[in-house]
Amino acid sequence: MNIAYIVETYRHNPLGGVPVWTRRLAEYYAQMGIQSRIYAYSDGIQTNLPDSIKYFPNLRELVIYPYYGRKAIQKIANSHSLIHFGSPFTSAWKKAKIPTVMSTHYLVSRQADFYGRYLPAKYRIFFNPASYQIFKHFEKMGFQNADMITVCRESFKDYLVERMNIQPERIEVIQYGVDYQRFRPNSETQFKEPVALFVGRGSLGKGFDTLVKAAKNIKGKVVAVASRIPPEIREQIRQLKNFEVTTGLSDQEMVEIYQKAWLLVMPSLSEGAPLCTLEAMSAGLPVVCTPEGSGDYIKDGVNGFVVDFNNENQLAEKINYLFDHPDLAIKLGRYNRVKVENELTLPIIAGKILNIYKKLCPA
Repeated sequence: MNIAYIVETYRHNPLGGVPVWTRRLAEYYAQMGIQSRIYAYSDGIQTNLPDSIKYFPNLRELVIYPYYGRKAIQKIANSHSLIHFGSPFTSAWKKAKIPTVMSTHYLVSRQADFYGRYLPAKYRIFFNPASYQIFKHFEKMGFQNADMITVCRESFKDYLVERMNIQPERIEVIQYGVDYQRFRPNSETQFKEPVALFVGRGSLGKGFDTLVKAAKNIKGKVVAVASRIPPEIREQIRQLKNFEVTTGLSDQEMVEIYQKAWLLVMPSLSEGAPLCTLEAMSAGLPVVCTPEGSGDYIKDGVNGFVVDFNNENQLAEKINYLFDHPDLAIKLGRYNRVKVENELTLPIIAGKILNIYKKLCPA
């Protein structure tokens, strides 16, 4: 079996959940002797467009993915036995001649709906009922061209069935997996200093502005491993004494920063199944998040706290509660570690995906 992964935003040092997860999956299969290659704009799907244009999300999703996907898919199919897409837009205008799997890491139409409701009014020029219909149209075209679809959340399956009329038997719910031997607790450093950790883009969609607003009422320290922070939010951070921003960390440094934290905070407005939530769980941390930031991993009061969108007071309250009750934080973190070991390891999840490959490409 020779697998082609098409993840348009992948680079040799991938950032973001989709390319990072694809790299980990491909590396794991390589250890099993399964051949694969990851194709992206920087490796196999070439364009003459500058990065500033082709990585602009809306233009990328609606124009660049479908257009260059149409040109590249058949060429890629000639040298592989199966294509695994990271976005439905890539195959919206062309169905491959070989079996295909479509992994739905997030639904752009659903995201447009959430952003239109929760982002400030100025963003409604991009996220409104009209853009929702356009995104949904292109996504549906891509899903119709896939042989099998995997989604990371049960609600995503419901969305595809109810709003896009995709047959439920073509959809499997498979969450992400994590290298639990690498992302592991460290009793010598964890829960020593009250630190709330954030990992991700410093955008409004990630709820980063809500965390910054909440920080003045948080009793401990906030550490954000964050990129692309808007200038106005950076200015707010400069006025805070308990807020630290870092970026560009190595894989090992990321492990260590989880191991020094008390909890992870994920106040997102729209998510798939964020890898940082899973990594924090594996490292034995509780999570304070919105319903979206939970990625369906976190249940309120069971292994973390789930708060309302854009509610900085509630966010600070739940973070402080865990800071004030270290025994509870440790208990919830241990629950998360056991859950990962039993259900969400990389071998378990990779095995489920491999079963789909084998169904589509029997020996």
